[in-house]
Amino acid sequence: MAVKIGGLAKEVMKRLNDYGIEAGLEVEKVSADVAKDTAKTLTKSSPKLTGDYAASWTYSEGETKRTRHSMIVHVDKPEY
Repeated sequence: MAVKIGGLAKEVMKRLNDYGIEAGLEVEKVSADVAKDTAKTLTKSSPKLTGDYAASWTYSEGETKRTRHSMIVHVDKPEY
């Protein structure tokens, strides 16, 4: 693909933006996988007197912005 020198900066910025979007989507996918695995690990390793506490571990999506993505691993039931 040929780009004229006058459009070089615009083309570079377009490619960097596309890369940023792809990287962000991959980060979201991987962080969801890690949160899921963390909740499973906590479920297996939590005390199991009745089993309710251990079974209540879950995860949810936290703040997502252009350059930031977070997942929250927490106990689902408020009494814990």
